[in-house]
Order: sequence, then structure tokens, then C-alpha cells
Amino acid sequence: MGIEILLRVWYIILTKGEKNPRNKGQPLVQKTEKGYIMTKREFLTAVTSIEGLPTELMEYAQTEIEKLDATNAKRRESDKPTKASLEAAAARERIIDFVMHAEEAMDAETIAEGAGVSKGQVPSALRTLIDGHKVEKSVLKVDSKHRKTVYKYVGE
Repeated sequence: MGIEILLRVWYIILTKGEKNPRNKGQPLVQKTEKGYIMTKREFLTAVTSIEGLPTELMEYAQTEIEKLDATNAKRRESDKPTKASLEAAAARERIIDFVMHAEEAMDAETIAEGAGVSKGQVPSALRTLIDGHKVEKSVLKVDSKHRKTVYKYVGE
């Protein structure tokens, strides 16, 4: 009885054509080359919205949604910084410190060498300071084909 009911529910969801509110009006179930795609939460929510299903199936769907909520809450509470995020924060501090104490505008490569980080970390580390108008970003023309982005600390 259980699999027949689930297959019937799946068919109802497919043919009902409900729109997914999180996905800008796209169908709730997406058909791809791999098959139909739907998250467990979307499926269980759709099961609870169908009238006329056995109560044990509705209760099962509710308890599964509650389990998902509990798992997500537990994951949010235990968000500990990873080793990589701690290293990135330390690199960001070195970059900001280096730029604040520099007297002239420098490109990302020079800042990276001076701060001891990779060149790719420089623009992302300085983005908040640029938005806060503490660092000025400008483009210098090196020759007719090349340009260089430079950063200069302008103060608080």
C-alpha cells in the first residue's frame, strides 16, 4: 500500500503543475535529462498540501519536515569557522594592514608579495574598504594595450 500511495502522490504533484515560489514561477518539479528533480522538503510539503491522503502519510510527512528543520537548526548553531576560513581572515588582515601603511598606490601583485598572500585574495579583501571609501581603486594605462588596477589607502 505504501509505495502505491507515494506513486499516486508523485503523479498528482507532476500533473498538478504547481509553481515553486522560491524558483520564480518555475514548475515545482523540474524535468531534466537525468529525470525529475525535486528536493525532499518540496516533496513532503506537496504531500501535506494534498487532500484525501491517509493520515499516517500526512503525519509521516510532517515528522520528516520537522526532522529537516531540526537538522538545519543544529547546523546553523554549530557553524564553526573552518581552517580555510581562519586562514583567509588572517590573510585579509595582512592585506589591509599592508595597504594602510603603504604611501603610494600599488597593484594587486605588489600588495600580494608585500602581504605574503596570493594575488587573487587582494581584490576580495579590499572590496569592503573600497565600498567604504577607505581605499581608492583606479586603473592606470601601462601602454596602448595594457592597463593595471592599483589600490591606494585614502584614510578614514
